[in-house]
Amino acid sequence: MKKILSILSLAGLIGAGSVQAQTPIYIDGSSAFKVNVYNACKALFGGNSVTVNAVSNGVSSSTYGDTYNSSQSLWTMTGTLQYGLPSTPVIIYADFNGSVQGIHSLLNADSIAFLTNSVGFTNQFTHRATFCFSDVDSSATSYPFDGVNYYELPVAVQPFVYVKSSGCPASVTNINIQQVLSVANGGVLPLSFYTGKASDATTNVYFVNRNLDSGTRVTTFADAAYIGNVGNWYFGGTNYYFSSLSLGNTIYGPGYTSGGNLAGALNATATNSGSIIGQNIAIGYLGLSDAKSVNGGLNVLSYNGVYPSSDITTGSLIPNHPAFDKIINGSYSYWAYECLDFPVTPDGTQTITGANLKSLAQTLSGWSGISPGEGQGVFTPGTTASIDADIAALQSNGTAKVVVLRLHDLNVGRSAVGGPISQGLTY
Repeated sequence: MKKILSILSLAGLIGAGSVQAQTPIYIDGSSAFKVNVYNACKALFGGNSVTVNAVSNGVSSSTYGDTYNSSQSLWTMTGTLQYGLPSTPVIIYADFNGSVQGIHSLLNADSIAFLTNSVGFTNQFTHRATFCFSDVDSSATSYPFDGVNYYELPVAVQPFVYVKSSGCPASVTNINIQQVLSVANGGVLPLSFYTGKASDATTNVYFVNRNLDSGTRVTTFADAAYIGNVGNWYFGGTNYYFSSLSLGNTIYGPGYTSGGNLAGALNATATNSGSIIGQNIAIGYLGLSDAKSVNGGLNVLSYNGVYPSSDITTGSLIPNHPAFDKIINGSYSYWAYECLDFPVTPDGTQTITGANLKSLAQTLSGWSGISPGEGQGVFTPGTTASIDADIAALQSNGTAKVVVLRLHDLNVGRSAVGGPISQGLTY
């Protein structure tokens, strides 16, 4: 549904709920947004001590640091909250397994794999999610929330970009909607489709795909207005370079389980992967944080002749603080609202109450006075320990990497994923 954002002062936010001892909280969803979720969750502890365990290292964050740990898909945080639920000891478990999976997990009580909270261990267990972050609102998926039993709160704007592989020719600098529509069903087009040169007709460019858990995937085909089934080529088909590179197989089918895995495939060369046949000539789609890791961030393509920011071009480094002017003013359409989703009443496996979950979610999201449905309430920029406050802090830090936008940065909006861009701050 369409809603005009109300920008009010910080006063009047609902206060924290009652204290519980060692309350477990389980987060899943968007891999593209995991860094921002990590930062905002850690801010909930304020000045209190917090211990982080991440799956790739199995040691505390004091050893590897937040920059490393925030890039991981599995982590835990243990400590006592200062915001959201003040003085409450919690264990936050996170598994960034895809936006669509996050939505599905809330609706269908899926058991999700999480990391044990013992520092030094990488053992996993399964549990149902408490809430999720999603690159797309649920109405864009096959699992829409009703307007009664679930909250869905926009928290940020997530840009996406098309990125070419390490072996893709320098002549490929742009992809347009017509090319996306042409490649959607088969997964491959001749290089000549991108260059206009007849001599390139014998070289194939593969279009690598995320799995069906991915909100990035949903946005990709919605923005191109593709109607129909995407071909069953998620990672290639019969002659593909990517058949053994970090592929997952979930209830939504095979494919790259995260943007990081897909970025790894685009970076692959014949010398570092035995699965590659010949050159790695491909195009994929990523959030900006993962796009920075492909060939040092030099391989972002324009989309319909436009980049998300006037200071981003093919062959140039992505700046730490892109202007994002093309998104802000409506000339670049490949983006979606990042949403925080959670139930009115937590399922029976949760120890957190509905009131406390609502209080915690309002702090994280920056919304107050919320009602079930899409964005029902009041959004307050800069709420302490919120996603919005984290993005603002990154914007004011010259060395930090800003890869998403604050909600009220935009001069435009849209009422649906892939829908028309309209004037005014809407969602």
